[in-house]
Amino acid sequence: MLCSCERQEVELLPWRAIGYYYQARFPSSWNVVENEAGLQDSIQPVATLYLPNAATITLHLFREEVPPEMQIARWQKSFPTATVSYLSHGGYQGLMLKGEEILAVAMQLSPHYAKRFPDYTLKATGDIAPYQQEILEFIRTFELVDEL
Repeated sequence: MLCSCERQEVELLPWRAIGYYYQARFPSSWNVVENEAGLQDSIQPVATLYLPNAATITLHLFREEVPPEMQIARWQKSFPTATVSYLSHGGYQGLMLKGEEILAVAMQLSPHYAKRFPDYTLKATGDIAPYQQEILEFIRTFELVDEL
């Protein structure tokens, strides 16, 4: 269940299956739809954020280790002109794929923490150009709300 906090632009995204919470900043105009099935089936998103112009951001959490290189390679098949860069924040490290119609990250913790906390992907697709800065802010502020 998403909970509203004092500041409208901050929401908590919980993964109830193991009781850890994630949070990120995003505009209050984005509509968040949670998907309970995504907690058991990593093919389905745990949450989808719908932006006002029909762009979407999907959040997937993975109990099993999924190397970021593997996710990026799969996405590059659909977006061959997108560029790849390294990204690290909040104790996670991974890769970012950035193109005209995609802005996505595949992140994982060090092997020491991987068994306790899930890897995740965030993938924005569609007409993302008008919201590129907000999407990047969402990605940069997405974090585990629990001490490592």
